[in-house]
Amino acid sequence: MKMTVAVLVWVVGVSCSGCGPKPIKDYYESGKLQAEGFSKNGKLEGIYKTYHENGYLKSQAFFRRGRLDGFFKSYYENGKIEMESFFRNGTPEGAIKAYDERGKLKSAESVKDILQEATEALLAVEPSL
Repeated sequence: MKMTVAVLVWVVGVSCSGCGPKPIKDYYESGKLQAEGFSKNGKLEGIYKTYHENGYLKSQAFFRRGRLDGFFKSYYENGKIEMESFFRNGTPEGAIKAYDERGKLKSAESVKDILQEATEALLAVEPSL
């Protein structure tokens, strides 16, 4: 009976290793928190946050299977929002909004427009072959 219980515990433990997200934390040399989040099977999973050394939030994003999948926001050292965007399966969607250091909206451009402008700029350059 003891052997059956031991084998069952081992099988359940082995089959569930890596099942749930594991908390991860990184620290600056000063000992202050630099990043925190979760990983599953060696990939970021769920919300992931990074911090400026002064303790203010630097960025936060949502990951699914190691890819950005949801919101992404970055912040200035003073804690005000710097940029925000949305990703689906690692690809940016919608608008990318940029803010000044006081938190006022500077620009909001669609990802489609930004990619179109970048493509046009790239194609306008003639390679020297």
